[in-house]
Amino acid sequence: MPYNTILTEKREGLGIISLNRPDRLNAVNLAMLQEVLHALGVLETDREVQVVCITGTGSRAFSAGLELASLAGMEPLASQRLTRTGQALIGRIEGLGKPTVAVVNGMALGAGFELVLACDLAVAVPEASFGFPEVRVGLIPAWGGTRRLSAIVGRRRVREMVLTSELMTAEQALQAGVINAVAPAGELLDRVMQWKERMGRGGRVALWQARKLLGREGEMTQAAAQDYAAECLASCFATPEFAERLKAYMQCVGTPGASPAAASSGPDPGKGAVGGEEPQRQAGKGPSADEFFE
Repeated sequence: MPYNTILTEKREGLGIISLNRPDRLNAVNLAMLQEVLHALGVLETDREVQVVCITGTGSRAFSAGLELASLAGMEPLASQRLTRTGQALIGRIEGLGKPTVAVVNGMALGAGFELVLACDLAVAVPEASFGFPEVRVGLIPAWGGTRRLSAIVGRRRVREMVLTSELMTAEQALQAGVINAVAPAGELLDRVMQWKERMGRGGRVALWQARKLLGREGEMTQAAAQDYAAECLASCFATPEFAERLKAYMQCVGTPGASPAAASSGPDPGKGAVGGEEPQRQAGKGPSADEFFE
């Protein structure tokens, strides 16, 4: 499918989606939402891609939000379709089978901020800004970002930001836990590569189950969250991936009585992580667990 509003590329295990309307501050319209949805599906099924990044082209904006010019004269039913498509995109990002990272190269406002909040991790340039300024133009944020942000900074802070259209600087966002890191523009992808390498040491199934749990447990009662966590953990136990990684761990730290025969020697779906090629070590003479998890 040819794209008109985004660019896609693969780079060393990263699948990168770039919002590509720099002359309009990467403003979001229906075509862009549909194209990002399609690109996510392509990258999710590409086995060479370990982590999916969303960023913007240019140096001014990740995305300044919805394209206001395209909303002029829009019928209420059409606006509902646009909102539902945006909500579907946010749900798709959160439910993706691979970790996601927002690489924020400038302002991330409104719909752009929604995209950032949907990703697992986020890194931003020092000049970036974040917020929901929709009420200034007679609209409201409606893709679920206010709920996601409330879970991070609290309802009172979100009410202040939405009702006053106050923006948050990159440093404020970092201190509040809204983003994970701040880095110069030329170092953004370096930080993402560091995260990718660390996540790549884990199992793919385990990463997927962890993302499912982290994405849903906040909406559940404690009892329901515990039940769901038990289900996710059981899914991990059922894979050859867990057996292979457990065997590698026991061999590395020299667990007494551990032997390769004690675990499955099947293929490890978590390519690039610690697997069955770890050398066997005598009990009690291997490195510490800290070394295994470095």
